[in-house]
Amino acid sequence: LQKQTKQPEQPFVPPVKLPDATLQKMGLQKRSQSWATGLVERRGDETMREVMEEIQLEVPRGQTLGMSLTGGLVDETNADKRYVFVNNIVEGGVVHRDGRLKLHDKLHEVNGVTLVNVTHEGAAEALKKAVMSTMVTLLVSRKVPASTVTREQEFLGRHGSRPLINMNGWRPGLLGESLEEGLVVIELSKS
Repeated sequence: LQKQTKQPEQPFVPPVKLPDATLQKMGLQKRSQSWATGLVERRGDETMREVMEEIQLEVPRGQTLGMSLTGGLVDETNADKRYVFVNNIVEGGVVHRDGRLKLHDKLHEVNGVTLVNVTHEGAAEALKKAVMSTMVTLLVSRKVPASTVTREQEFLGRHGSRPLINMNGWRPGLLGESLEEGLVVIELSKS
């Protein structure tokens, strides 16, 4: 019989976010968490899927997001107007420079405040309050070609947000996230 020695447990080391410039040098892009919903729509010959995304934006004091909205509830009879959408993105603004928010994205929340079933004015006011905090977290959705939905988005759509640590002690990471010194999460193509 061979005596088994127990390996000492390694302490959990929190991940380090790499700066955007480092990601760019490595050929990687900043990516926020996104997931596919069950919503499927046909547009001609193309199948579209709804993808939700959480986007965090830092807004320097004295600046605005640099976007305008359309939609919003007028009264209870116009249920088709219960959502607010991005109508315009101002070139050079915070949203434009960040690049993740797209024209016609549907806004669901800002800093945890729902934007569904609110008036246009109510949504604009919620966004203004969020900008005053300088950190704006948006929950948005958009329809994309089904062929562009990633396996990660499918998984997160079915199973929810990933755990920090699974049963084996392994912690999944985000693209470009440094989990340990010298190791960086990358994305491999299917081909």
